[in-house]
Amino acid sequence: MAKLHEVLAVEPEREKVSRKVTEEATKTFHDKGQMFLGSQRSWHMFDGEATEAPPTEYQALATTVPDKLRWVAKAVSQYFDVNLQKEATNQTAVADLIVNDVAIAKDLPATFLLGLESKLTKLRPMYEAIPVLPPSVEWRDAPELGAGVRQMVHPEKKYKTAKTFQHKTLYDATKEHPAQIERWEETINVGESTRDVWSGMLTTAEKADLLGRLDALTQAAKRARQRANNITIVKRSVGAQLFNYLHG
Repeated sequence: MAKLHEVLAVEPEREKVSRKVTEEATKTFHDKGQMFLGSQRSWHMFDGEATEAPPTEYQALATTVPDKLRWVAKAVSQYFDVNLQKEATNQTAVADLIVNDVAIAKDLPATFLLGLESKLTKLRPMYEAIPVLPPSVEWRDAPELGAGVRQMVHPEKKYKTAKTFQHKTLYDATKEHPAQIERWEETINVGESTRDVWSGMLTTAEKADLLGRLDALTQAAKRARQRANNITIVKRSVGAQLFNYLHG
């Protein structure tokens, strides 16, 4: 018996053939009505053998509308049937979502698993963009500031400085010479600031763990979808019934 994944593989081609055949028949009905006509023209001359009769004209009947409709019905019925088999099987195609041998969720439909795989993949850029704490700074959990908040262990200190001039006497003044004084500029601390920082960011390790979990979940959804699609198809057909009614 065929498996669901085999039906899924052939459905697009059946749909393509069905569409192509229908479009071709529509064009034929619209533009090539002469295909459904056959004719023969023969001549009878009034004066007998005195005048030679033109040759008989004959146009073969290429096909009939019922034949054309039967040809279309065959291709379209195959598409309808494979589509019905897919939808009927999808009603029973389920699988568990298993990560690291643990079932996260049970009996998820194959169609949901297909969408889940795509949705999880689209989430990854958001997780990749998560800001992380500077690893060069020591942080501590600060639940008193809120859930998920961390505080810097060692607050940042900065000093306010100012320039001042210092001097010292190298030689005292004498009767013969004035005092020799050396002057220079110094930068001194005139104030101190303390900056305490708290953050709601994650650590690099926490972000990596989140991305790892997301990737594991995405792969689990893919494997679950593959298991669900390995179910034996529900063998059903509907195309012939539809066209039997339609064509009387």
